[in-house]
Amino acid sequence: MKLAGIILAGGRTRSMGELTKQRADAALPIGACYRAIDFSLTNMVSSGIENVAVIAQSASGSLNDHLSQAQWWGFGRKRGGLHVINPTITQEHQEWYRGTADSIWQNLRVLEKWSEPYVVVASGDGVYKLDFDKVLRQHEKTGADVTVVCVKQYPGAILSRYGLIDVDGDGRVLRLKEKSESETEGLISCGIYLLRRDALMKLVTDSVEQGKYNFVKDILVPMAESKKVYAYVHDGYWKNVAYKDNFYEANMDLLKPEIRRQILETEPLILTKPGDLPPAHYGEKAVVKNCLVGNGTLIEGEATNSVLFDNVHVGEGSKITDSVILPDVHVGRNCVLTNCIINSRKEIPDGTVMSDYGRD
Repeated sequence: MKLAGIILAGGRTRSMGELTKQRADAALPIGACYRAIDFSLTNMVSSGIENVAVIAQSASGSLNDHLSQAQWWGFGRKRGGLHVINPTITQEHQEWYRGTADSIWQNLRVLEKWSEPYVVVASGDGVYKLDFDKVLRQHEKTGADVTVVCVKQYPGAILSRYGLIDVDGDGRVLRLKEKSESETEGLISCGIYLLRRDALMKLVTDSVEQGKYNFVKDILVPMAESKKVYAYVHDGYWKNVAYKDNFYEANMDLLKPEIRRQILETEPLILTKPGDLPPAHYGEKAVVKNCLVGNGTLIEGEATNSVLFDNVHVGEGSKITDSVILPDVHVGRNCVLTNCIINSRKEIPDGTVMSDYGRD
């Protein structure tokens, strides 16, 4: 195989509030039974990538637990490996990762052991499906130094959150604008990059030696002006979930038949670590319409157009609409929850009425 993979899973967006207080963005629950990182991992495995390093940092306990059994993603003793890496304080390195480039540089020993000539570097907080082999074929055809995966602007996208990319008629990147408040034109960068392994090692080493630690701002932005950087335009669904509204929308999007079929119901199926729970149970008075429901969940009330994760209890007389209920939540009797995100392990008292994201 020509490709190895690096998943940058160390981020934790403070604007997410309680949702990322004890979990990294890459560990956010998606679609009733998945974590955000499952999508990048599945994309790599289904593309034939046998060596993947997950670089974690902030609030990584939940992520480490989720990835503790690599066989769920098809990694075994004879088939490459899944390497979950947390910061290590040594005499040489006295700091946590100072940025994305630094996180790769501090783990060069992993890249040095690999034999694959190319590496995909991807964030762990995107919901999408992508065949990286297709990206590699374009990369080789164009002779690119770096290929950046992008999507076209979509309705409702807040462009200041993303890198925007200008390209010429052949797809060559003319300019990469990183999270600018004033820019409104360009393709949206998905935070996924493909380049040669030896080039990546040199780039991050040179950057860190110059006191520059951000892979996009300090390496890719200057490269777009002097090297052959090309865009690969992904024509399927993609959403970054590192913002509360994006997280909510991504879960709601999976209730739409066309997106659910594309992401969850067609091959390759998204791989995850399953919980040891019985199937969901529905009481005699339960009414459930257009919902994704996790295992171990008991619904005695009503749920409409909502995502309910594992081990949720909805009491009699309660009505949940357009909401995302994370694992281990107990909703009491006669509650009304509309447009809510309820974080894990919450107790919602009888008679509670909430709307507009509720408790986070």
